[in-house]
Amino acid sequence: MKANEITVTAVPEQERMKFMPYLFTAKCFILSEQTLFRTARKISKEYNGGHWEFAKLSNGSGFAYPESPEKFSVYVDGNGFEGELGREAFGIVCTLFALSGACAYAFMKEMTAANETLHDHYHQLRDYVAQHTEAKQIFRAID
Repeated sequence: MKANEITVTAVPEQERMKFMPYLFTAKCFILSEQTLFRTARKISKEYNGGHWEFAKLSNGSGFAYPESPEKFSVYVDGNGFEGELGREAFGIVCTLFALSGACAYAFMKEMTAANETLHDHYHQLRDYVAQHTEAKQIFRAID
């Protein structure tokens, strides 16, 4: 492991209920969870619901990703990205879109503390993306 490498830890079953309110803040997690799944349906025809895994990052952020399938064909209407992403990369893209939306919502509702936390989690996740094997595709998908 490199000195500045961000590590990933699977969220244990007994901590799953706490993960989404942690990642998306207690004030925004219901909206964010809906956005996460809606984004998955919108950007990939292969996504049909199912169980999601949760991952915490050593820098304080985290992400969710679907358990299956292994690969997703993705099309992002807003920027024209079209390509294939592994399930973890797909989940990271969906999580980044959900964090961005939650951050905008918190800003509009003047929820300063939530906005700052969401902002931090978004940028911490982007920091992890920089070392991800599918970094180029992820960055293109969220551009």
